[in-house]
Amino acid sequence: MILPTATGGTAAAWLDAPARTVLVEGCEIRYRRIGPAAGEPILLIHGGAAHAGWWLHVAPALARRHEVVVVELSGHGDSGHRDVYRPELWAREAVAVLEAAGGRAATVAGHSMGGLVGFYVAARAPELTRRLLLVDSVIRRGAPPPPPRAEVRYYASLEEGLANFRLRPRATLADAGTLAAVARAGLRQTPAGWRWKFDPRTFRRFTREGIEDAARRVKAPIGLLYGDRSELAGPAGADHLAGVVGRPVARVEIPGAHHHVPLDAPAATARAIEHLVTTLDGDEENP
Repeated sequence: MILPTATGGTAAAWLDAPARTVLVEGCEIRYRRIGPAAGEPILLIHGGAAHAGWWLHVAPALARRHEVVVVELSGHGDSGHRDVYRPELWAREAVAVLEAAGGRAATVAGHSMGGLVGFYVAARAPELTRRLLLVDSVIRRGAPPPPPRAEVRYYASLEEGLANFRLRPRATLADAGTLAAVARAGLRQTPAGWRWKFDPRTFRRFTREGIEDAARRVKAPIGLLYGDRSELAGPAGADHLAGVVGRPVARVEIPGAHHHVPLDAPAATARAIEHLVTTLDGDEENP
């Protein structure tokens, strides 16, 4: 299925609201809940080196009908940092957030690395996972690229930090206002200067074997939505995923969007998630 894109609107105030906290194995994990408490829940998981702001416009769009829970994994956003990061531990954090948010079965949707964490969430807590949606998230074939250097960079001012904000991959359709809001939410002032909130030690904590094992243990229906200009995901990735899990994977293509689909096409991303929530329930055939 192909969905048209649309503009994402203005920056959402929900990101500035106080976050809730749950303690998971000694680390404070932040999350936000927006939308009607009676709505079917959706858990949104950001990608690597990212934070809740990647869902800036998607979360409030979904919150018109759903209770939306947006988690920030350890080492990201305003959540605490750890000495060691593992996908299994990130999954336990996400499960703890779902339990703290009421313990109802939810649609688990993850962008990029967040989708990989979603495999571990769905495998660990099938009773809390109604469906798993991967947002431009794929299982790589072959060796992953080497991780970037794990070092923290400091900036003399907020303005210098904002000027150095770059997406990875860089291609995007997001407007300047959206990028500025996302960048600002990702910076923290410290005595040494301004720095990005994410812990660079979080990079490359997955193995292909571990991801594939978790994916095979997922019982919930799986959907993949991706930008048709994505540098990472696409039809070939969907076919590979279907081969790994041994069943069809529903897929939605978003025209014009690159890898950062929630920023490039937030309205289309929200519609795609709504579409899969409505149609992907116990029947894994492509809608």
